[in-house]
Amino acid sequence: MAETQEKQPKNVSRRRLMQWLLGMSAAGTAGAMLSSAGTIQSMQRQSKSEEPVTAGDRLVFALGPNKGQAIRHDSILIHEAIYVFPENKDSNHDNLIFLVRLDPKTLQPPTIIEWTAEGFVAYSANCTHLGCTVNFSHEAMEGVPYPHLHCPCHGGIFDPHRSALVVAGPPPRPLPQLPIKINEQGELIAAGWFKEPPGPIPESELQQWRQKNKS
Repeated sequence: MAETQEKQPKNVSRRRLMQWLLGMSAAGTAGAMLSSAGTIQSMQRQSKSEEPVTAGDRLVFALGPNKGQAIRHDSILIHEAIYVFPENKDSNHDNLIFLVRLDPKTLQPPTIIEWTAEGFVAYSANCTHLGCTVNFSHEAMEGVPYPHLHCPCHGGIFDPHRSALVVAGPPPRPLPQLPIKINEQGELIAAGWFKEPPGPIPESELQQWRQKNKS
């Protein structure tokens, strides 16, 4: 069974989060929250220390009228997705998570199935190309999974059924998966840190991280 990662990510500034929030549409429904109208521009990652997502953090709505409220097992339906943060850790943009709900039967390797719960699978919402915010798309496209994750900045497309593998565009690697589970109260919580550092990261730094954290 795969082990969850407890390593610390690189962090970014509160300024980056505010720019993202200003760019996003403060919509009240899950569908509107996933609109591509509010994509962020890429920004340099910074070294300011901010709390990363860790095991036990409750996941809460990042936007809309339910902002800050806990995500429950019945909060969204199959083929829906929302942006979430670990509770009280929304100042760290690396913590922005894309929570997708799919038919559990459609989840395939290299997705770490043990890190999913009732069809819920969580990925970093920061594109690995230049850090733009990805969104959820039901657009039917030849050769592209349905539904899929899409970065509107440069056309990156990821397959949420297969560990967010890159199926089109310039992203150099998948969106890192976050281990999640459902607690006794029916709330979704993080079960550890991301599979790999979220967002864009120099190849040399990534290789060093992989070597250090090789299981």
